Amino acid sequence: MKNLKSMSLISLLVASILSDFNSNEAAAQSNVSIIKINPKEMRHIGSVDERYQSYNVEMVEVVGGEFWKPYKLMDSLPSLNAASNYDVSQKNEQMYRKLSPANLADKR
Repeated sequence: MKNLKSMSLISLLVASILSDFNSNEAAAQSNVSIIKINPKEMRHIGSVDERYQSYNVEMVEVVGGEFWKPYKLMDSLPSLNAASNYDVSQKNEQMYRKLSPANLADKR
């Protein structure tokens, strides 16, 4: 659980660093070096209570539309190379399924 909490904080830190880095126009034009982060060298800045739970509802699951297929519904999984080079602008029937809008009048 502690590793998960640490990874969440690290994710926020990395997102913040990358956001600042990407907004710096001068840095984008210069030679850019790779940023390396060693979590073991980071100091502890906060904790999340073990009782905290989070979940996510994708808007397409509410209003309907194209959404990722569960792995068990796919004929086969894409190769590692195909997955790493996947272009979301290209339609891939194998990876998506059509979801109907949620019935928001249903009390359940």
